[in-house]
Amino acid sequence: MKLEDMPTKALLAMHNELADKSAGPKSFKTKTDLIARIRKLQPPQIAPRQPSMPEKTKAEPTRKAEVASATDAPKKPRGSGVGERAKQLILTTALPYDAIAARINAEIYGATATKASVGWYASKMRKDGVEVPPRAPKENVDAT
Repeated sequence: MKLEDMPTKALLAMHNELADKSAGPKSFKTKTDLIARIRKLQPPQIAPRQPSMPEKTKAEPTRKAEVASATDAPKKPRGSGVGERAKQLILTTALPYDAIAARINAEIYGATATKASVGWYASKMRKDGVEVPPRAPKENVDAT
């Protein structure tokens, strides 16, 4: 509870507990003077101690340095991924996009190609000026 919200009688009792010499109700001109005197008599409030962070030494590599050194390492050559395989199948077969996606997922471990992703590759190829063969209706296509 804040001192300003306490009644004068309670403040006077608090003062008399803290002070060496007791004061009466007429010892202070105002309640504000009584509160100021109590604050002077109270021991200083010690803030809770913050946990100290260990200091870094210059010899210790930082996370940024580790990431930078990892990116500087030579990259492994990548094989034909989902995108490359999708482009090949789009150009060489008349399979619908969902059949191409199923074939890619069967051929490449961990691939999650979808009809939409294969369609995206076809759209990108068209935008790049590649002539993409039309797709056959799904009923007429043998997916083998």
